[in-house]
Formats: sequence, structure tokens, C-alpha cells
Amino acid sequence: MGLNNIGNIVAGLALRRCMEESEVANPTNFRDSPVNVALIAANLAKQYPEVMSDQAYLLGLFINCGEPLLLQRFPESSGIRQEAYASRSSQAELEDERFNTNHAIIGYLVSKRWGLLKAMSEIILHPHDATEYLRDYIDAPASEHYLMANLKMAEHIDNRFWGRADDSEWDRYQEIVLQNVGLDNDGFEDMLDMLMSS
Repeated sequence: MGLNNIGNIVAGLALRRCMEESEVANPTNFRDSPVNVALIAANLAKQYPEVMSDQAYLLGLFINCGEPLLLQRFPESSGIRQEAYASRSSQAELEDERFNTNHAIIGYLVSKRWGLLKAMSEIILHPHDATEYLRDYIDAPASEHYLMANLKMAEHIDNRFWGRADDSEWDRYQEIVLQNVGLDNDGFEDMLDMLMSS
């Protein structure tokens, strides 16, 4: 199977086990969605030589790992993602206002503890700043830009899989994400159809 694949499987199972042992209910679809995002991201990465599939997989797995941990400490955070979607606000900013921390910071600390690459930890720290990341981190290697863009496409595809038609984050950064990977909207939809049919 290869060491990278085995490592990804072990990381996924360990992360899932940690969340299942939580005494608080996890966010809706949490146990399924990270695996979906990870698998979609790994498949998308095959289109781009700049992105390694195993890195894309791990990033998809860990991107929102801070959410259930925040929920353990603050059970009232359970509906904050839906609130952010409805108000077109930043989830992390809403969490900061109420809890003086947010899921991205927690996820960043988890990723550092698990020894993920620095570039992956930085993306986990800024999960809702795709536009700023792709525009302002000009000096970052192209592989890091592709990794962020790849993740954002995977998350949007996952949202569509779960029937979440309104994806305000995707509306905000779709143009710059697709620009970074050299796609227009039609090209993205074609790739999406190909993924859905495979």
C-alpha cells in the first residue's frame, strides 16, 4: 500500500477515534465530512503535479479538527457554522467574539502537535482566508497556493455532496481559487462531473 497511504489511514482512524470519544455531540456530518473532503482533495490533487495527494488528503482530514474540540469546551458553539453561513460572516471571527478563541487556532495547535508540514498548519490556521492567502502570500511556493486552492475546491464539492446549495465562502473566493489552478467555472464544473461519475 505504501508508507504514505498507511500513515494517512492511521492518522484518519486516530483522529476519528479521538472525536468519537468526545462526551459532546460532534457537529453535523463531522465524522463523514473530513473523510469526504480528504478523499476529494486527494483525487483533485492528481490533476496538479504541484500538489502531493497524501498532503492534500491529510490537510482535508485535519482542516476542521478544531471544531469538535471547541465544542467540547463550549457546547454553545454547536450552531455557529450554520450561523456564519446564514449571516455570510466569518466563522472564526464569530467564535473569537464569543469564546476568545476559534476552531482554526485549535486546529493549528493540533496540526503542530501531530507534526504536519508547516505549510499545512498555516492553511489550517487561515481556513477562511483563501482570498487573502492566495493573493497576499505571493512569495509562498506555488505548491502551497495549489494546496490551498485544492482544499477549497474539495470543501465546496463536499458541501454540494451534502446538499448545501448556499456556500457563501465559495462565492467569495471561487474566482481566485480557480484562477490559481488555471480553471474557469465551466472547467471546474466539468471536473466536478468527472469526479462525481467516477
